[in-house]
Amino acid sequence: MADASFDPAEHVGEPVTFRGTAWNAAAGATVAVSGSNRPIYIGGLTSWSGELEGKAVEVSGVLRLREADVPPAEEGDLPLHGLDTATFVVDGAEWAAAD
Repeated sequence: MADASFDPAEHVGEPVTFRGTAWNAAAGATVAVSGSNRPIYIGGLTSWSGELEGKAVEVSGVLRLREADVPPAEEGDLPLHGLDTATFVVDGAEWAAAD
């Protein structure tokens, strides 16, 4: 179980279980974990249900690091959509509302 010292970078490639707050983002469903300044995305989930968004959830799955997926823009080009930094993703995630 993750606590305030949970550092996702230390658990890449490992099965994890952690608690945090469920939030919807443009790039998909995320969990904000206390002690981490980076959201953790839920693989394959585009958004949380209205019952879970903004609520505490417990998530289990395998953590991976997803590389940035935005090609660099050429000077003068319009901005591209996507994530310009690496992000953490939980694959095979299972979740439930946390007490």
